[in-house]
Amino acid sequence: MNIFYNSLFGLAELSIRHRNKRIHSVDILRGFTSRNIPEICAGLEPKGVIPYIERIEQSSHNHYAVCYCMLVENMLDINISAALSMIRTVFLELERTYCHTLQLIRLLGYAQVPSIVAGLYEIKNLIIDCFENITGHRIFHSVHIPGGLRINFTPGNIELVRETVASVGKIMQKVRDSIVGNVSLGSIFGNVAVIYPSDANRTNLTGCLAWCGGDNNDLRITRPYLSYKEPAILEILSAGRDLPDKNSAYSRIIAIVDDIGRSLDIIAFAVEQDLIYDYRNITLSSVLPSGFYRQKIETPRGIAVISIKTGMAGKTEKLDVVSPSDTNIKIINDALRGTIVDYAQMALDSMYVSIMEMDK
Repeated sequence: MNIFYNSLFGLAELSIRHRNKRIHSVDILRGFTSRNIPEICAGLEPKGVIPYIERIEQSSHNHYAVCYCMLVENMLDINISAALSMIRTVFLELERTYCHTLQLIRLLGYAQVPSIVAGLYEIKNLIIDCFENITGHRIFHSVHIPGGLRINFTPGNIELVRETVASVGKIMQKVRDSIVGNVSLGSIFGNVAVIYPSDANRTNLTGCLAWCGGDNNDLRITRPYLSYKEPAILEILSAGRDLPDKNSAYSRIIAIVDDIGRSLDIIAFAVEQDLIYDYRNITLSSVLPSGFYRQKIETPRGIAVISIKTGMAGKTEKLDVVSPSDTNIKIINDALRGTIVDYAQMALDSMYVSIMEMDK
């Protein structure tokens, strides 16, 4: 049987083979949101890539833009300031909270708990309003460019972020209290899309799917970049994770809730540092050095990798992006096998994959 899959993060068709109404295997038929972004970006000058690459995934656009900027900065030996590094960290952690919130809204909608979902919508709107007040745009703006930002970061921005995080933190504490240890949610999600350790190890999972298995390969910890190298931030990230033993949809919900808490703590630390940034025009060479370059970053869903191959003339011959969804989708058959067909969409939603990332 075929099911049209309409999610917050893209469209697909699920071709399901089942026995006695339980899933035996699943194929994901994609291409509804294909944009050929890597092919379009090949040959563009460095700044020209940003508007395209940040559209790979609408809830992670800052992450993809920053990853690409870090790649070009390494290629051209550009050293960024401590303030810029911290500001980028703030943007990434705000977006991580936003992306996680969208995922929680999607999943908890199945459980029909309007009080929790209402709080999550309030968090979502607070973060979008914060982005809009800082950048002038709610979603895409190409704020990040190699070597800097296109905007000033002012004391008013700092205070806005501080107030936003304080408000989000109060709401999130109520949400967490309603989710962790909730017997009803445990019964709904506790046996949905269970991932066993042997399957997780074989498919090299990333993000919250891997964290639930006890394998903390978060790049912010294992290979810290930007201001994640700060001892105080590393201490926040390395704190124990309160997870159930079983890697199920419920444990992944808890993993995401706890990760939001860490993001808010990181931002609260960051806004007490020197974040004043004056916009300045940055002149970049349109010719990149020849060779092969790669950059990794920890996005809300896990590790993303951007690679560039340039020729002798400095022209970008190939740009390649491996998203966390490209990695994690490999577990779909193992995770969904045995699931009742009627729960297929909920089970796939719990995998936290983005069809947009795969249809780049």
